Amino acid sequence: NKNFVFDTFIVGPNNHMAYAAAYAITQKLGKLYNPLFIYGGTGLGKTHILQAIGNHALENDKTVIYVTIESL
Repeated sequence: NKNFVFDTFIVGPNNHMAYAAAYAITQKLGKLYNPLFIYGGTGLGKTHILQAIGNHALENDKTVIYVTIESL
């Protein structure tokens, strides 16, 4: 989803750490927090933050493979 980027993510007290880790990953793709595991309740932005990482990677000419758990 092209709308899920870091600029549109709302950072709150329940997702600040996930946001900081996700943004840090984009600065050193594949080297920092590899793998990243995000766990949390409904509506805290898990999908948004993961999509933001992927969109940032695409903007920087990286290849992204998106696989849902249902497809495994």
